[in-house]
Amino acid sequence: MSFAKLPLPIKKFLSALESRDFPAFHATLSRDAAVIEEGKYVSGEAIRAWSESLFADANFALYPIYATETGTATTLIVLRRGTEQGAKLILKFQQRWRFGISAGRIVMLTIVPEPVPALCAPIAAYIDATNSLDLHALLATFADDALVNDQLQNYWGKAAIAEWAASDIIGARLTMYVVDVLNHYEHVAVTAHVDGDFDKRGLPDPLVLTFHFSPRGAQIVQLIILRNQAGI
Repeated sequence: MSFAKLPLPIKKFLSALESRDFPAFHATLSRDAAVIEEGKYVSGEAIRAWSESLFADANFALYPIYATETGTATTLIVLRRGTEQGAKLILKFQQRWRFGISAGRIVMLTIVPEPVPALCAPIAAYIDATNSLDLHALLATFADDALVNDQLQNYWGKAAIAEWAASDIIGARLTMYVVDVLNHYEHVAVTAHVDGDFDKRGLPDPLVLTFHFSPRGAQIVQLIILRNQAGI
């Protein structure tokens, strides 16, 4: 499900979070809304306190990665950023946010952890930087003389990769939801459902791409991105 097709209440919810507009955020919730966050049930007056806690952390951010719809419920896989209580460390982790909507408002939100496939550090950092729209962190995953080949177009070295990433990754607000990882000798093939702000005419939903990584030590020396055809 493309982010462009998200129900309007969820779009308003995400927009209010991004702009830190608490009244607009709270207005997306029905008066009898309930939140279940990792087993803890919140409803009634406690909903406002829960909402305020999201805005109290100046480092809090939510980055949607993937969306699915089943019946009347819409589920978002998100990358969540925040500060661990009592510490300065900024944490990032994936969660599954399942929204129930009625009469144009969010009536139920269930939040649970989303497992993340085991990946070596530079590849995990690449995916994290992509999903959190962090160009500096994304470029730091590449060696200075790395090669990126995106749909048969070569980008040699950090300067060319920086232009490609700024335009086609960060500029397009590309997201990656990893669905498969294959380790083959020193190479890693990561298959992901991809979304973002790009022309989707004629493309399948979900759009599935395979990212062929060649890591060396702490950095990526080669990345080939392909859209595999059925049966190949």
